[in-house]
Amino acid sequence: MIKLVWRPFEELYSIPLSNGLYKTAEFRGNGIKIINMGELFEYSILDDVSMKRVTITDKEKQKFLIEKDDLIFARRSLKREGAGKCSIINTINEPTTFESSIIRVRLNKKIADPWFYYYFFNSKLGRNVMDGIIQQVAVSGIRGSDLSKLRVPYIPVEYQVNCSKILKLLDFKILINTKINYTLEQIAQTIFKHWFIDFEFPNENNKSYKSSGGKMKKCGNVLIPSEWKMCAFSEIREISREYVNPNNFPDETFDHFSIPAYDDGQVPKIEEGKYIKSNKFCVTTNCVLLSRINPRIPRVWLPNIQPNRRAIASSEFLVMLPKSDISLEYLFVLCSSPSFMNSFSSLVTGSTGSHQRANPDDIQIVKPAETIIRKYTRIVYPLLQKIRINHIESGYLRQMRDMLLSKLMIQEFKKMELMMD
Repeated sequence: MIKLVWRPFEELYSIPLSNGLYKTAEFRGNGIKIINMGELFEYSILDDVSMKRVTITDKEKQKFLIEKDDLIFARRSLKREGAGKCSIINTINEPTTFESSIIRVRLNKKIADPWFYYYFFNSKLGRNVMDGIIQQVAVSGIRGSDLSKLRVPYIPVEYQVNCSKILKLLDFKILINTKINYTLEQIAQTIFKHWFIDFEFPNENNKSYKSSGGKMKKCGNVLIPSEWKMCAFSEIREISREYVNPNNFPDETFDHFSIPAYDDGQVPKIEEGKYIKSNKFCVTTNCVLLSRINPRIPRVWLPNIQPNRRAIASSEFLVMLPKSDISLEYLFVLCSSPSFMNSFSSLVTGSTGSHQRANPDDIQIVKPAETIIRKYTRIVYPLLQKIRINHIESGYLRQMRDMLLSKLMIQEFKKMELMMD
């Protein structure tokens, strides 16, 4: 029988735990990549993504560079559930450091599999263990010294690797889907910019409109194609305000589209009405969900509606339906575009921006001719359908991973002989 021992986490380190670097603004903008809290929370498995840069000394490089398979933990968070959040470094292609709000742990791979402990800290059991060291003051946080003393489950390293191997396969398939979706979204956005920002959509001779001498007109300070117009965003979409109180249907199962569900892979949470405590908007087919809270973080959702379950959305989302001369696909890509999101995010200001609800109704946009919207829709429709399919598949993979994670980290542990040393 495999013996399960609970050991202080620091006994598994290859080097002492370390908090990250604090650098003032004068050192930022150039130099090497730096992992900030944004990357830690956005990417549980961190690959070679775009990051801010910071200049550090050679002495600092000796202590504060990240390596593959390092574990990083959030020292603090506005929400309790974010404190102690664990991510793992999967790919590093250039020197990279980490900021002062992050704790780095490097494990001794001869006795500990970093992926096993990444999955442990992301399991319900791991979160319960971590919760014991979270301190709640103005913000929630953990101390490195407490993390080091935290007792974690220990089994022989070969069994750790076997446990994490299948979970990694599922996660890597989810990562592949995410990368494919990102590429497809970039294609849709590139065409959108070329047609609707640069006005190089194909004319009747299939040539680029503006560069081939297409007629333009002045609207305010903007030149736009002569048959297009400027209008408020509110003129191209309807808002659905139909709502339901799921608590009135305690045994009915709903697809719950919420901000946490969006951030966790854009898969709605399947919940019974008795666990949903407030009124929610009804989500219908042919709609786009736009988060109006903290628009500095873009959250635009093209929901996939299941025929056997009602779909609902939290009040942070606007449930938008395109007007008759606007397609669903055009509305979605417009709302996801950098130009729209820049205008949207400018509606909130100050340090409390993350708590403000913004209203995009009065944002001025260029409304194209309906024929051009139809042409664009025919091109991007298959791209967005593939994105939807990938999201659905990733949702099933996450469910499978979480089920296995629960079994490996709780049920199987209960079968082992527990020892406290």
